Amino acid sequence: MSASPPLVVITGPSGVGKDTILDLLREDLSNVYVPVTATTRKPRLSEIDGVDQLFYDNEGFDSLIKNNSLIEWAEVYGERYGVPKSQIDNARSLGKELIVRTDVQGAFSIKEYDPSSVLIFISPPSLDSLSHRLESRGGITVDQIQTRLSAAELEMEKADLFDYVVINETDNLEGTINVLQGILIDLGFSLKNN
Repeated sequence: MSASPPLVVITGPSGVGKDTILDLLREDLSNVYVPVTATTRKPRLSEIDGVDQLFYDNEGFDSLIKNNSLIEWAEVYGERYGVPKSQIDNARSLGKELIVRTDVQGAFSIKEYDPSSVLIFISPPSLDSLSHRLESRGGITVDQIQTRLSAAELEMEKADLFDYVVINETDNLEGTINVLQGILIDLGFSLKNN
């Protein structure tokens, strides 16, 4: 039996399309597991606890940190996010192939936790295109957009520290998915039979 593929971390600036990309990748991968992130953020209207995110109050999240239950955690835009160790361990015990979605800071923490992990940075084609994506999302203020763009600029400066950089071109999501599938197949991930 061949060795399991490495844990893959997908990251990139807020608004670059990580969730959409992951949803599409999952449709074509036969044995993948994406851990559900723990957060102190309040759920959005359509979100389900345990499916979209694991929603904690501050006290509950403090307990996760105190008990060393997260492989990484960070404060992002005033809320805390982290990846539970139990989800990684359970998925590995079931022979699942793992993809973790996190912020840039979290990606480097995961690399420390698991040096064999592979880091993939999803980049927008430009800050202007990212600005348009954030504006079209709705639900965030002009100040929040500026904060996210400033953070994105700093994150994009670190892109060369990643194993792979994939540009999510505007109006070419299929091309982005094809590039990522190629990387994952090269790493040993299993595609569904079409």
